[in-house]
Amino acid sequence: MKTRPSTQTILALLGLTSAAALSVGIIWQFLVQPALLSEYISKPLLSLWHIQKSVPDIQTRMIFGFIALGLLNGAGWWLIRKVPKAWGWILLVLGGLGSAAALLWMYPYGASDIFDYIVRGRISGVYSGNPFINLPAEYPNDPFYNYMWWHDAPTAYGPLWELLAGLSARLAGDGIIANVIAFKCLSGVFWIGSTAVVARILHRSNPSQVLPRTLLFAWNPILLYETFGNGHNDIVMVFFILLACWAFLENKLLPGFLALTGGVLVKFVPGLLLPAALAFSWRSLTGTRSRVRFTLLAGMACAALVAATYAPFFSGFQNFYLAHQQTLFTTSLPAVTYQLLKGWLGGYASPYVSLGAWILTAIWVFWQAFRLWKQPEIGFPQTAFHSLYFFLLVTITWFQPWYTPWVLALAVLLPSPWLWMAEVLVFFTRSKPLIFVPITYWESPYPPQPWLEIQLTLGVMGIPWLFTLAALLRERVYLHKAAQVPPTRD
Repeated sequence: MKTRPSTQTILALLGLTSAAALSVGIIWQFLVQPALLSEYISKPLLSLWHIQKSVPDIQTRMIFGFIALGLLNGAGWWLIRKVPKAWGWILLVLGGLGSAAALLWMYPYGASDIFDYIVRGRISGVYSGNPFINLPAEYPNDPFYNYMWWHDAPTAYGPLWELLAGLSARLAGDGIIANVIAFKCLSGVFWIGSTAVVARILHRSNPSQVLPRTLLFAWNPILLYETFGNGHNDIVMVFFILLACWAFLENKLLPGFLALTGGVLVKFVPGLLLPAALAFSWRSLTGTRSRVRFTLLAGMACAALVAATYAPFFSGFQNFYLAHQQTLFTTSLPAVTYQLLKGWLGGYASPYVSLGAWILTAIWVFWQAFRLWKQPEIGFPQTAFHSLYFFLLVTITWFQPWYTPWVLALAVLLPSPWLWMAEVLVFFTRSKPLIFVPITYWESPYPPQPWLEIQLTLGVMGIPWLFTLAALLRERVYLHKAAQVPPTRD
């Protein structure tokens, strides 16, 4: 005999359904409707600054929209615990896909990166060129040429991404809307895959939190906005990091290395996690011989994957994708340091600051790998989180808000302190495009350097820095008190 659902369950179902529907409605009304793709597609390089001239309150609408969506994300996290599991999954999927579908029709006014992806994809997929060598400036008649920003630079991404981009551009043809939708859907496929991997990992490591933690990831408005609204490809890299976490959780060491290598072949960032992967693998193996054998096997397998993806583009080692060529600075401690030193060191400031940032990053990454070796109970996901969180908070030279899902994807797998640190970083750094860039760059004259960079960096990163410091101090006090408690006798 079937039991009738309780009033509490019915109310929770209604609440979760309402949260999903409201999320879709707010996304459409506050983020999409002011800049419909079909209405603005004829205007290249459209930004929030341009849109506010015709929609003066768009900045305010977006701020309140993201606040409301964040609250609904939290409400969904709380309500989904109280509904039957089957209904929880149904509403989680419908809410996420509904929000994603709405954002497909948003002009990508948050960044022009998607048009860079399209043009470089067309270089290989349509013109049979090489995005590692051929510059977009060589194709001035391409219909997307005026929509992109970096005309005189080769691709900044890895060959796996360029293979995917080339295929997408070839399938989408010459239609501008068709290409924008195609590239958003390309990233969207990896958002679906990432959500599935998050659920699978949680099912294995934290079964009671599968639904609420997966919802926090799948309904996160920043992740949805950057993936389906602006079409950023960071979620592709995130998918491979999560895949590596799953592989290591199952003690499948070689697939874990191959997954990280796949991520590196999209963007360089997962390369920061290779020392931790090696420490985890060596800790899982016994004996020097087995460790050396595995290292050689993993090295050869990863080298084969690299060779296979680079083969269509290879024309000499000088054209390899190297992340250290990046010399841009904004919204970070290295950016402030660069502006402070520029007057003294001139042109030498950039390489010195970049080198210093990378040295600090390497020290931190290897320290985290050493900790994982000594304390395997820490686990690979937490070590990966610490490595990427430090990189974003302290040593990255060019910080953008769409990088924050890197750590969110790992944080949903971890205990609460790390989860809330990531959530604060994700939501408060949204102040860069919505508050501090308008304050500093929408009206001239700009504040003089280095004050402009100090103002921007402190404004955007100040709260995440303070919250992180408070969380770490609280954790230290807790551990200190725990150590003072005398052991009980049986």
